[in-house]
Amino acid sequence: MIFRTALVLTLVLLPSPVRAAPEQKARALFSQGKAAYDQANYPEALDKFQGALKLIHRASLLLMTARTYRRLNRADKALTYYQSYKSVWRQENPGKPSPHAAEVAEQLARLSETTRLVAEAETSLPRGLRLEAINALNLALKGSSWPRIYAVLARCYLALDRKDKATASLKVALGYWEGYRLGWKTKHPGTAP
Repeated sequence: MIFRTALVLTLVLLPSPVRAAPEQKARALFSQGKAAYDQANYPEALDKFQGALKLIHRASLLLMTARTYRRLNRADKALTYYQSYKSVWRQENPGKPSPHAAEVAEQLARLSETTRLVAEAETSLPRGLRLEAINALNLALKGSSWPRIYAVLARCYLALDRKDKATASLKVALGYWEGYRLGWKTKHPGTAP
């Protein structure tokens, strides 16, 4: 009985090649993603970071994914990943302050405000409060160039029968989305982002 217990404990405590393989692959994907990020190839960086996140769930991956989404002007996604980073950091490092605490706090505040303003505008628009919605969106644009802001802004201008401004807003939104789509299409031919 003692021999069996010792054998089981030995097998459990030894590093398993099965467990090591996903960790190694995730590290390789992280390195590739970091290299792509450093070269401002954000669609490829995002692809690598998300691939690594499917294998392991680490604070460093969540932080780089948040930063990448921020660079891709995806405020909603960046906010989600910054929040996850904060939570996972605490789990991985109980009692230790994050070396990125200032950045994370700043981004959480900024991105939360941006998404709040866009949500406010989206609820104001159906109630006929178009100018209030435009004011909220213009405030949101001070903190982000998220394409969704421009799309909602275009809806506001259409409701005010300002087709010229609606067209200009849609062009900006489409320009951002087109850049992201082309980056994706280059990396993943035949698929949609």
